Amino acid sequence: MKDIKRDRAKLLFFALLLTILFVAGIPSIVFGASKGIVFLLVFGIIFTALGFYVMPILWVMYGEKAKYVAVLECILCDNILKVNSISQNLGTKDIEIVKIINYLINKRYLTGYLFVDEKELKKIEQKEDILITKKCPYCGANIELTDKVVTCKYCNAKFKVNNK
Repeated sequence: MKDIKRDRAKLLFFALLLTILFVAGIPSIVFGASKGIVFLLVFGIIFTALGFYVMPILWVMYGEKAKYVAVLECILCDNILKVNSISQNLGTKDIEIVKIINYLINKRYLTGYLFVDEKELKKIEQKEDILITKKCPYCGANIELTDKVVTCKYCNAKFKVNNK
């Protein structure tokens, strides 16, 4: 949660900085051109151009991060793990919540959860909770493996598994 809030704060800082530079750039152009101060004219043009083209993009990105923070708070603070419940809580569509959750997982803002069938999240408590499904070498049944001794539910065969 701290990472996304830190990234959002950086966006706010740069958006505000470019907003101020944009406003300061216009009088710099006028003053630099009328007084013949070339460096002030050049900096005014640069600040105005950056402010005109980049500032709106930063403000939009800052606003978008608010959605990500809201979804993250639903998951981490409110413990809402189903996509349809999050979408009802935030008043958005399920498909948008799925995209946001995938983004949060890919950027590692949301860790310790599995996204199951793009419908719900499941919390992973420890490394042992991550299961691998394989076939039993004796009867062929699907079994879930951990790094311990495994007993097949169907034929009661016991064997050690090496997942390394």
